[in-house]
Amino acid sequence: MSDLLTLQSLPLFPLNTVLFPGGSLQLQIFEVRYLDLISRCDDTGAPFGIVALTKGEEVRRPDPQAHDGVADEVFADVGTLTTVSTLSAPQAGLLLVRCTAGERFRITRRERLKHGLWVADVELLPADQAQHRGLAAARDPHERRDLAARHR
Repeated sequence: MSDLLTLQSLPLFPLNTVLFPGGSLQLQIFEVRYLDLISRCDDTGAPFGIVALTKGEEVRRPDPQAHDGVADEVFADVGTLTTVSTLSAPQAGLLLVRCTAGERFRITRRERLKHGLWVADVELLPADQAQHRGLAAARDPHERRDLAARHR
């Protein structure tokens, strides 16, 4: 029996970036699939997952050659649990969000829902304490990248 904590149907937010535990990220949300996700997470305090895109775009694009008419999105199997820290809505259909990263997770099952939102069953990964302290203390994005590269 595994000692790892698992979460089911965690909503995912694939991005062209990596968010390390302890880090924060500012997002501008305008796609309906993510407006709903972020609003629900903010209202309930529930986490969502940020995963790094390995193929595809952050904004959903049509692709007439794809079987479902939408360009493929492929993302990493490991991501970061993330919570909304601050949220503002300067105009209808736009959210400005600052989010904070917590624990890392590994995806065990993924599914894209009909409106394009990805959800996944995940298991939380044990924290790497030395790496976590160093990355969280690094203020400069280049310094965080260099620290992360040394820990691979």
